[in-house]
Amino acid sequence: MAKVLNCGGSSASTYGAGGSGFVPLGNGPFTTALSFTEAKAQLTYRTAGVLSKLGCRVSAYSLNANAVVSSRINGAAGNQSISISGTGYFDDTSNTDTVSAGDEACIKFDTTAAGSGSFHLRTAYSLFSATTNTAQRLTCSGNVAQNTTFTTTYMPVQGLWDSANTTEANAQQYFGVAGSMKNLYAYVSANSRSDTSVFISRKNNADGNLTVSITTTSTGVFEDTSNTDTIASTDLYCWKLVGPVSGTGTIETTELSGEFVTTNDGGVICIGKAGSGYSCNARPRYTTLAGSPGTLESTESNVYIKAVNSFTASFLSVYLSGNSLNSTITFGLRAAATSTSLVVSVASGTGRFTDASNTPSVALNDDLTMEYSGAFTSGTCAIRTISMSATYPSISPGGQNSNFLALL
Repeated sequence: MAKVLNCGGSSASTYGAGGSGFVPLGNGPFTTALSFTEAKAQLTYRTAGVLSKLGCRVSAYSLNANAVVSSRINGAAGNQSISISGTGYFDDTSNTDTVSAGDEACIKFDTTAAGSGSFHLRTAYSLFSATTNTAQRLTCSGNVAQNTTFTTTYMPVQGLWDSANTTEANAQQYFGVAGSMKNLYAYVSANSRSDTSVFISRKNNADGNLTVSITTTSTGVFEDTSNTDTIASTDLYCWKLVGPVSGTGTIETTELSGEFVTTNDGGVICIGKAGSGYSCNARPRYTTLAGSPGTLESTESNVYIKAVNSFTASFLSVYLSGNSLNSTITFGLRAAATSTSLVVSVASGTGRFTDASNTPSVALNDDLTMEYSGAFTSGTCAIRTISMSATYPSISPGGQNSNFLALL
């Protein structure tokens, strides 16, 4: 058992005065499609446990009164709450939320006390301690309307579904830790399809066991709570929307999510944008470890995620679908504004590149980012997914850290 890091974020999450909205409380990006309807942001936790250490980072603030960021459980106020008065980190280190199997959780931001201004919520984070084993919700968020005779589409396990992607390799993510995927969850916000739409898990280019079917014009929550995929540390995994189809109408899915469960205190942290990818043509640049990078940043502190638990990082894996850079690009985990030993260097070419050797330690409260650097002076590269594994301190059933750090 371990307390696993939940992290989410976006470069585009700026919110104005006099309103409220919602983002997922799990692992995945924030999108404007999720911001103002609670049902679109809720995630169903099928593994019971405790959520704690809710926090966020704000990069810009001009509201004339405090904003409030808080937990929500089953459409009601949770116990964790943060008052935002400026920029930087804001945390609730005292309160917790106990989650029963089947509870729905999300984060609410509230600016109703302010009459003017806005704030930029860049990242949010928390810990989840499952009652049994180690579990985390991995989420692909988006607002893509698949229409008429769409072809088979692939989405990352954790990341942004920004547009239709028909190449499976662009969506696959490398876990680096053994476990099982279960409890596939889909939230359909709009559906005028004249036929049934089917989502299926994919492992190593073959259909997995998880599947949900959305019948014609149906909307809301759809789950597979019966089936499980066993995942080896070297497996490649993603989601699939089955095509081609011959019906009419569109289907709009704002969240696809699965529960990744391990018995070795391990978890994964993923970045993904399979539809259009994202490009890097300058250095150094930084992204958050939060599902989708949005825009690459030149100011590292804008995209900090706080490590609210220590862990050992390993198996950094990067997939490039295009590369015209004139020299090497390097991808690396940064902790406390310092480069770690977990690095992938790509001299040229495309495909998957992995550091399977280095295992740096991340300390409690370290500032975390992903850095893009290198010797290149021209060209660009198309980045589809980045992932790494994390091994957390083991805890006893009573919730205390043991005196050892479990290794992969």
